[in-house]
Amino acid sequence: YPELMAQPYGDGVLPPGYEADMGTIRIGNKLHALGVNYYRGGLYRAAGGELRSEQTLVERGPANSLGWPIFQSPYYPDGLYDILQQVYFGYRAFGLRKLYVTENGMALDTPWDGKAEVIDDAPRVRYLVEHVRQIYKALLRGVPVEAYFAWTLMDNYEWAEGYRPESAFGLIHVDRPSLQRVWKQSAVWYSELVKTHSLSQAEAAETIASQPPR
Repeated sequence: YPELMAQPYGDGVLPPGYEADMGTIRIGNKLHALGVNYYRGGLYRAAGGELRSEQTLVERGPANSLGWPIFQSPYYPDGLYDILQQVYFGYRAFGLRKLYVTENGMALDTPWDGKAEVIDDAPRVRYLVEHVRQIYKALLRGVPVEAYFAWTLMDNYEWAEGYRPESAFGLIHVDRPSLQRVWKQSAVWYSELVKTHSLSQAEAAETIASQPPR
């Protein structure tokens, strides 16, 4: 537990005997890897209440279709980079060897007109580009990120949001009545990224989006 958290919240909030937890998980190579799910950061200011803080929103900052604030340039663009550093450098002494970004994505309502071969979801492409950049930055810092997984391949049932169009995280659009799958611009971008391993290639989003799915 971070010391800054344990000091104000330890009594009555953290479980009894929490001080021994780090010794318990210090199991060397058996603590092989940890998955990090990241969608957005948060900005907080001092306040009253149990947590002694409250979230503050960036005025006119970008958001996804569910209204969640999206923290990317110029609004706190390093959230994923920061959490990867915090987790790795905080726990490597206890045996942590590898990190995986197991979920990262943006909910975006992108209706299909029934004709387009590729659906325009440029905001999601920008979101993914910026977060892949943060992972690359973390790698240069020495954080051992082994893999990155975009959430998600196809529009699905979101456990808290159901089938709302605003909760569509997929790179592939699913037309609910027909179940037809239609590629989005982000799917084309992502396929190019994993084939080329080149962020500069992947950034050519407009050119890529004009091409039919392969």
